[in-house]
Amino acid sequence: PRSQGDTAVAARRKSGAFGLKLTRAGFLYIVITLLLGFAAVNTGNNLLYLLVSALLGFMSVSGVLGKWNLAKVDYRFLLPEEIYDGVPTLLGIELVNRRRWLPIFLMEISVAERTVFFPLVDPLQGRQKSLEITLSGRGRQQLPEASVRSRFPVNFFIRSQGLLIEQDATVFPAPLPCSDLRQVDPGGGSGSQQNWQ
Repeated sequence: PRSQGDTAVAARRKSGAFGLKLTRAGFLYIVITLLLGFAAVNTGNNLLYLLVSALLGFMSVSGVLGKWNLAKVDYRFLLPEEIYDGVPTLLGIELVNRRRWLPIFLMEISVAERTVFFPLVDPLQGRQKSLEITLSGRGRQQLPEASVRSRFPVNFFIRSQGLLIEQDATVFPAPLPCSDLRQVDPGGGSGSQQNWQ
């Protein structure tokens, strides 16, 4: 649940920051498909042609589903009311599914090399998780860039998208430790002290 002092900040997709990475499983799948294709051409076996066609069709469908999984999704970052220089703080991340029928699967969001994982978000629903970040320096600061990635539907490709957090954060000076909680008594004699209660 969202804390009362948290500030919700929307994030937009970074233009031209879409990435596609081939995994080891995807590489093996492509190599097997090519080998079966060469065998089909050399032997003229209709069964091999059908098998290669099915493999290519499955890859095409997985590509469409993987791209669709990143569509119609809103990203919101929940900033705490106070952020201190060099002090770890929790950053809330809310993932909102704007689709009416289909859920979101296997989504990862990374900020400053920290990652949270959303296995499933139902249609027209949102899920919230938190991760720990540390900001250095005082004053107004831009939050680190975020990224979203997904391996859905099968682990052939990792699709990723950069995110820009559209608000700066105010970072306060780091609090100093208070080792002595005693105060000089203005009504007492010289050097007299009393403890804080």
